[in-house]
Amino acid sequence: MRFTKTLLISIFFSFNLLGQECIHKNLSANFDFKINLKRIKTSEEFGDSCLVTFTISSKDQKVNQQLTFGTPYLYEDVFKNCENVRSYKTGVNKNNDVADNDYGDLIIEDFNFDSLDDFAIKNNSGGNGGPTYSFYVQNKNGQFELDNFLTNNMEFYPSIINKKKTTLTTFVHASAYEMCKKIYLYDLDKKIWVLKKKSFVKHM
Repeated sequence: MRFTKTLLISIFFSFNLLGQECIHKNLSANFDFKINLKRIKTSEEFGDSCLVTFTISSKDQKVNQQLTFGTPYLYEDVFKNCENVRSYKTGVNKNNDVADNDYGDLIIEDFNFDSLDDFAIKNNSGGNGGPTYSFYVQNKNGQFELDNFLTNNMEFYPSIINKKKTTLTTFVHASAYEMCKKIYLYDLDKKIWVLKKKSFVKHM
């Protein structure tokens, strides 16, 4: 029993729990967003472990939905700088420079071409290709659902969104000289995504 108590006390003081929160009211005409990050500082060998809670509220402050996910790899500044967001719906920071495929920690856009607000939220700081994102699309009931194809297959934020052709295009480092270009097509009738084309191009 004494050993168990000592072990629990040791574990408690071995982990530093750091919290940070950002509230966004100008990224959507219909919703407000709150991001809460709890960063558990472990050892240098294992790095941080992060728990992200994303709360979506209507403009009357009624909580519409709450999403939670964990990730072991987020840079120290992710979800810390509350200005590192972008909205192509309201125009907030839409013209900010983009470096290494990093479009911000949270981006509001219409990914499936139905004119509803969707969002992408950073889930990993990534490597040479840039950060990866979880993509959520809004259904007719105002709830947001994870788009598994975009999250697990596309992963990176699209550099080109073509609403007329219903395509998303990504450019990701393939080598020191080339980028891998992928074009994803959304079939509006079948409601499915397909990889339309993959090619290699010189650095943009």
